[in-house]
Amino acid sequence: MELYKLWKEVEKKYQMRLEAGEKGLSRETDWVHIIESLQVAEFLRGGELVLTTGMKGEEQWLLELGKKLWEKEACGLVVNLGPYIKEVPLALLDFAEEKDFPVFVMPWEVHLLDVTRTICGLLNEYDMTEQK
Repeated sequence: MELYKLWKEVEKKYQMRLEAGEKGLSRETDWVHIIESLQVAEFLRGGELVLTTGMKGEEQWLLELGKKLWEKEACGLVVNLGPYIKEVPLALLDFAEEKDFPVFVMPWEVHLLDVTRTICGLLNEYDMTEQK
């Protein structure tokens, strides 16, 4: 499913705002994954929309995560703004623009479980429709 279409399905409900990388919205989304560790990003296969709370709270870590996700061909990153990350670091936004790698934000009040459940449902429906 094209990332743009997926985003439009959840944008208002989860207050998901695009911050950078608009030219990359045509990427295909195969799955959604929550990552809080650079080591876990090594297991990505490509096409994942990755969500993070950034619980390390370090700007450099978030930039490194964005770079690793791009390298592993994830389709985008969603940062759950709140107690750990107040705003997306400018260095990550610049990187995302340069690489056409979509970076979104959503407020802390949005529960990641709800988002992943909705996105998984949409991706499953899309796959079933495509198979027919």
